[in-house]
Amino acid sequence: VPDGIQRVEICTTTGAVADSSCPPEQRRMEIFAANQLPAGAAPGVTPVATAVNAVVAIYQPYDGQIVEGLVRIIGSATVADFDHYLVEYGQSFTPGAWGVVAGPVYSSVENGDLALWDTTTLLVDGPHLLRVVGVNHAGQRFESVPVRITVSRAMPTP
Repeated sequence: VPDGIQRVEICTTTGAVADSSCPPEQRRMEIFAANQLPAGAAPGVTPVATAVNAVVAIYQPYDGQIVEGLVRIIGSATVADFDHYLVEYGQSFTPGAWGVVAGPVYSSVENGDLALWDTTTLLVDGPHLLRVVGVNHAGQRFESVPVRITVSRAMPTP
C-alpha cells in the first residue's frame, strides 16, 4: 500500500470500520486516504443500533441489493431483558411510516433467520428500507441500521 493510503476492513451492514460485532461474511477491505475513514465511522465506535447488551442487525439482504419474490431476511435480534423483535419495511429511502414484515416474534435470534418477506404483496416497486427492532420488557426499542434495498416485483407470466 503506497504512503498516504490505508486498507481498512469495513462492515457492509453499517459502513463503519468492522469490529467484533460484524460477522465475517459482512466484511470487505476498502482503500482510504490516510487518516480519512468512511463518513461517520471511527475505530472503536459502536453504532447506536448495537448498543451495549443489544445486537440488532440485518445481514441479508445486503445494503444496495435488488430483491424480488420471497426474500429471506437474516440477522440478529438480541437485547438485554429481551421481550420481542419486529422486522419492518419502509417505502422509499426516507419513509414516512413503517410496515411490519414479521412480528412481534418472542424468541431472540443470533445470526439466523429473522423473517421471510413476500415482496409480491407490495403495491409498488423501487427503493425500500428494512430494519429489525428489538424490544426489551421495559418497552425500550433498539433499531438496526436500515438496509437500503430495491424491490423489483416480477411481472406474472401470461
